[in-house]
Amino acid sequence: MTATRFHEIQSETSEHDIWAREGIVLIIGARSVFFFFLIVAIAISVEAAAQTTLPTITAKSKVIQIVDGDDHQAGEIAPELDPDVYVYHPGISPKTISIITDVDRLDIRVEPGKSYDFVIVYNGKRCNQRLSPVPV
Repeated sequence: MTATRFHEIQSETSEHDIWAREGIVLIIGARSVFFFFLIVAIAISVEAAAQTTLPTITAKSKVIQIVDGDDHQAGEIAPELDPDVYVYHPGISPKTISIITDVDRLDIRVEPGKSYDFVIVYNGKRCNQRLSPVPV
């Protein structure tokens, strides 16, 4: 390419063309940044939703008491079950079920037909528990 042809090409490219091209790059860049932050925000919200903390109580003994209305029962923590399920009789209105260990107490207000997960930390080991209604 000769020097004369280079100057012709350079003079054919107006300042407007250069600004137009740079503007497109800025728009594309802004969109990319927007979508990047949108994806990051969605990922963080999904991660946060997955990490909801369950009600947790501690125990040093395997023996627990379960108070379901007027029904008082003794039970044992079964760490080998995941989850260990206590089946309750739902009735027709909400009620409170209490789980009592040698160290702690947890009161859970249950709605008829719904299951509730919680954790008993037994001697440092996490034992997943579930209150579940009687299957119909």
